Amino acid sequence: MPRPRPRSTRLSALAAFSAALTAAPMLVSAAPAQAVTGAPASDNAYAFTARLDIGDGQRACSGTLVYAQWLLTAASCFVDNPAAGLNVPAGAPALPTTATIGRTDLTTTTGQVRNVVQLVPHPDQDLVLAKLATPVTGITPVALSATAPAAGEELRVAGYGRTKDEWAPLRLHTGAFTVDSVSATEVGITGKDGAAVCKGDTGGPAFREADGTVQLVGINSRSWQGGCFGTDETETRTGAIGTRIDKVRTWINANVGPACASTGALYSVTTAGSLLRRNVGDPANGTVTVPESITIDSGWDQYPRVLAGPFASFYGIKADGLYFSHRVASTGAWDIHHRKISTGFTTYRLPENRNEISIDRGGHIWHVDGGGDLRWVQYTSATNSWNPAGNKKIDSGWGRYSHIVATDDGVLYGIDSATGHLLRSRYDFESERWLQRHVTVSWADWRDSKNITSFGGDVIVRVKANGDVRHYRYHEPTGDFDGVYNLLIGSGSHWAGYTSVSGAPDSCALRADYTPESPAIDADRTGPASVLQTSTGEIEYAYTDSEGRIVHGRQTDPADFSSVQWTTGPDTETFSGRTQLAEQPDGAVALTAQNVNSQTWWRRHSAGSSAWGNWINLAGAMKEPPVTGKRPDGVLVQFAVDADGKPWYRAQQRPNVDFMGWIRLDGEGFAGPLTAVTVRDGIQLFGTDTAGQLRTATFKDGVVGSWTNLGDQKITHAPSVVVYPGFRLGVFARTTGGQIVNLVQASEGAAFPATWTQVGDLTAAGAPSAVINPVSGFTEVVARAADGTIHNTRETQQGAFGTWQAWQQAGTERSATDPAAFTYTTDAGSAWAYVFRTDANQARIQQGPSGS
Repeated sequence: MPRPRPRSTRLSALAAFSAALTAAPMLVSAAPAQAVTGAPASDNAYAFTARLDIGDGQRACSGTLVYAQWLLTAASCFVDNPAAGLNVPAGAPALPTTATIGRTDLTTTTGQVRNVVQLVPHPDQDLVLAKLATPVTGITPVALSATAPAAGEELRVAGYGRTKDEWAPLRLHTGAFTVDSVSATEVGITGKDGAAVCKGDTGGPAFREADGTVQLVGINSRSWQGGCFGTDETETRTGAIGTRIDKVRTWINANVGPACASTGALYSVTTAGSLLRRNVGDPANGTVTVPESITIDSGWDQYPRVLAGPFASFYGIKADGLYFSHRVASTGAWDIHHRKISTGFTTYRLPENRNEISIDRGGHIWHVDGGGDLRWVQYTSATNSWNPAGNKKIDSGWGRYSHIVATDDGVLYGIDSATGHLLRSRYDFESERWLQRHVTVSWADWRDSKNITSFGGDVIVRVKANGDVRHYRYHEPTGDFDGVYNLLIGSGSHWAGYTSVSGAPDSCALRADYTPESPAIDADRTGPASVLQTSTGEIEYAYTDSEGRIVHGRQTDPADFSSVQWTTGPDTETFSGRTQLAEQPDGAVALTAQNVNSQTWWRRHSAGSSAWGNWINLAGAMKEPPVTGKRPDGVLVQFAVDADGKPWYRAQQRPNVDFMGWIRLDGEGFAGPLTAVTVRDGIQLFGTDTAGQLRTATFKDGVVGSWTNLGDQKITHAPSVVVYPGFRLGVFARTTGGQIVNLVQASEGAAFPATWTQVGDLTAAGAPSAVINPVSGFTEVVARAADGTIHNTRETQQGAFGTWQAWQQAGTERSATDPAAFTYTTDAGSAWAYVFRTDANQARIQQGPSGS
């Protein structure tokens, strides 16, 4: 069957493919249904499907209940002419809109009717979230699919649109469809047994049914409408396009707001040791005051600091350590009471440190240590054990905050002690990325806060020094407090007198999962090896072989290439792209590589040893393989590019230790791995964008400077960069036409020339590699030719980067990878060489010529 044209913009092809699948004025007909769109649904089936009346009968659509107070439907339902664009203003709908949910038979009174009070349009897709005036009860929202539809998969589509012979049917209809195409954002389906998506079905659900569960896979957008009432009889195509749900789950969950219990437990400790609980209603539901307290325990004056955790757990800090308690909610009994779980954390009992610790919804205990570094730990009471992944330094620079508070899993706020401003950060445990970091969300002065706590879900409860209790709720998608800001819910001197005030952090939960998808990784086996001569004199090699295994070589005698001992990793460890070797100041050698699941793996061995430690997953979910840079102080820094072309870095907190979380760098549009070289006061980065433009910027003190475009030709592959004496840089790269070109600074920090200089006439198959010949001082360049053989050239005069000797073929073996040139030192002096992997999957090391 011919397929509808794909969209080249947000709305391309809508006019040709069915400019409006919304039904014309709703004329309710009692005619019997013999529907091409499929069979009538049985009573109460697919009750999550909604019928939308827009503009008191001007048009109709279908919709899907995804949360108790939210429908998901098509943006095209709310514009007069979808072919002209899907510009739906956020806020109240322009036309009065009524939703009927769960009424399979429209002639009955089953189900529920709600007004739509707010629209939240998707920025790019034919989607809109419609908020209902009040939540729907007794109808289960449909689950959102987390997996992509697959070609050949059968889906069911539901809607209240036209049938074969009805303009406005009185029953919900469904039909079976087969998935025949899947794009980045949409799913193409074709009806089975004559089923079609008709006008009025727009916004309705396409879902899979498996093992008794229903998952929303797509939202109807447009179709050919073959066989639908009012369609030209010559149109027989039954194909349709829907918007994929697995790609917009995060957007949906972020915009519908947190899921909250009817009340949140707020705990406080009196000076006499009573542990009090107040069940605080959600101010958004009309509650504006904190109720009277009830006493649930005594003897808590032994702890200068008490924090509530999830699942009715409590942590008390005193001079000899950290204690854990758990209360059984159903009975009020304590099954764990004052269990000592750590001798640490004692500093957080002190007045100056008591607000530098907080517990999130997942039970992570976040705390700022004495050096201003942020850490987390997590305790499991069932096993009386600590999460081994914890107690690492996740970030530095948190000593700036007088208070921190965790408001959801990995979501942290801090009060800047210098300005009083409130700043927000969000950490994703799976990718180990800082998705947001030190972003100011309130410019008011918060320094008069005695206690700051949370119920979870980005809710903040603040007890001020004067005894006022204030309520706040931040809305991440809009970047504001969503109308709930500085709301007074309690007051009195007793609040200021409590030794601790802490909310149950699992009373609310953000629905949005911001963990980035792991991008598909190209199985690149052509990247050059990484070579390192260590401080002991040994030379180490690492590369990815044709099967994706890491091959490591250790050359104990730098003067004898035959002394290399090669080891190949197991088949169960599969990698892609270039590996990276680096030496720490303590002599340990670190190896970094990208696993084919897009995660960065890292391991070390001590100086002079051949025994590697276990792989450590540095996560990241990066599209391009990481590159390891070294700061002048010896700290190693990983740089990588994500699926959106944005650069990130992850640094050791200090030399020789583990890495902190991934942090986003300025810049975007990169299309390949970066190159990093150490310069006098930082790390110089180079990267090529999607248009082939090479850019460079300096990374220093955790910040990257402005990216500067280099040269006048399009570049492919990562460039090779030579650091000349005095930190003058030379860049050697391959153009998209295969020519090797270079740019060299006149002096340290000087601007690069505007025009690339061609290095000979070789047409290269991959990236070049350049080094300074330690004997002659000339620059040597090696590259892989189109036939796979390795070729070499050098300057005709030292420092004359504009003229080069003719390229010379070095042997007849064909290389499957780009060569990697390196210099090394032996007892007899220094030399240079290069290494490559043959197409027979064997490593070859070739000493370079020493002459001028």
